[in-house]
Amino acid sequence: MASEKSKIVAFKGIRSGSEVELKIAKSATILWLNDNSLSSIDLDDISEFNNIERIYLENNFLYNVDLSPLKNSSSLKWINISNNELQKIDLQPLASCKSLAILELASNKLDDLDLSPLSECMGLSTLVLSDNNLRDIDLSPLRRCTNLQHIHLSGNNLEGVDLEPLRGCKGLQNLFLDRNQIGYLNLSHIESANLIQLNLSRNKIAEIDLSPLKSGGYLAVIDLSHNNIKKLDLSPLSDNSHIWKLSLIGNPLPYLDLSPVAQSWSGSSWSRSKVVIQPHDATYYQNEDERGNILLQVEANTILVIDPFLKEILTSNERYGFSQVMDRISWILGPDLAEKIYNDDGWQGVKKRLEMLPKNIALSALSMTELAGLEKPLEDVTNAIEENMSFSEGLYTAYMKAVELLEKQLERNDSTHELDVARMKETVAARLIPKILELRKQELNRIELKRDSEGYISLEELKGTYYGRLILDKLGIGWRMKSEDLEVLKSTFRELGLEIKGS
Repeated sequence: MASEKSKIVAFKGIRSGSEVELKIAKSATILWLNDNSLSSIDLDDISEFNNIERIYLENNFLYNVDLSPLKNSSSLKWINISNNELQKIDLQPLASCKSLAILELASNKLDDLDLSPLSECMGLSTLVLSDNNLRDIDLSPLRRCTNLQHIHLSGNNLEGVDLEPLRGCKGLQNLFLDRNQIGYLNLSHIESANLIQLNLSRNKIAEIDLSPLKSGGYLAVIDLSHNNIKKLDLSPLSDNSHIWKLSLIGNPLPYLDLSPVAQSWSGSSWSRSKVVIQPHDATYYQNEDERGNILLQVEANTILVIDPFLKEILTSNERYGFSQVMDRISWILGPDLAEKIYNDDGWQGVKKRLEMLPKNIALSALSMTELAGLEKPLEDVTNAIEENMSFSEGLYTAYMKAVELLEKQLERNDSTHELDVARMKETVAARLIPKILELRKQELNRIELKRDSEGYISLEELKGTYYGRLILDKLGIGWRMKSEDLEVLKSTFRELGLEIKGS
């Protein structure tokens, strides 16, 4: 039975063996043949549908579909032949369908597919080939399809996929390669993509480098569950504040270092979320209170470790961040974690990780938390370490280089913020302490507190000094204060041997 509404032609209740008359409504833009019992279809009459934009043939029993009649369908944007019995299909006629944006061939029995004709479909945004029998797929024809946003290759028999042809697909948002036989995947070719979801679950991946995802600021879902991953470096995700699901369940991970993501997941003022450790998505998503949080899925025997350097930051927030999962956290010193990496991958592996970490965490891993105020790039420190050095030799060399760079920083009268003088007393950096204290007093001498137009004392300049910020934060004073409270503040500074000017 056919029905026509506006420019949509829909057929329902067609049994196998029935003939479908397509000569009606030549002005139709949508042909709907989903959910019938068709085992064959002749699209010859489609050539007379001058404005056809969408063809839906999903959920039938089609063994073969000849697409030749579509070769002049310049308006065709979407064709869906998913959930049929296709063992092969020739896409050549689609080469002339310049407007094609979506091609869906999921849930068929395809074991081979030539994508070459799609090289002419440069507006292609979605390609769905999930749940077939594909053992190999050549994506090189997609090199020109730079508008691709969604690629679904889930549920095939792929042992590997070369993503190099997708290098130019900067708008790629969703890449689904789950439920295959992939043992290795190079993500470097999609480092420029704006990925939102990456699903590699249920493969045979033993090791994966997430470094290419460092620039993926909008990456929200990473699913690596049910693989054979024994170690994973999360440092490439250190700047990502949009993650809401990281699934690693079903992997033999002995431990997972969360230090790289601890700050971005800590429930800061711009990210009022908390970390939830839960094995099942269904329970998580059914709970309205949990939505918008970060779902971390790991095995119960995977030890979650964080550098104790971050403990104060993480424990200060009683509602957000890691507050609900503190019982799962093991506090392990940054240098101990770095040494584990050194034992596996040498200094090259350690440097690669450190260069992607926030500087304060990286310096902690190098046993120099007291030098967190060093302004030079971390590479200037780590470049001094030679690959053949032992771990202890490398740490010593890095520290000496950092002290050298810090001394030059102080000679330029640059910032002394985040330099821990108390800790420095026990190190070779102790000789820099007099200069640091001198500069901190000079900072105070250069400023004079003034009233603003409303009669309040502006404390912005004072907050910019080391002692000023330290004392004001301890007293809980913000960016301005009443003029009558200024003398109390001055006396507080005097008790510490410091002077501030202003009236």
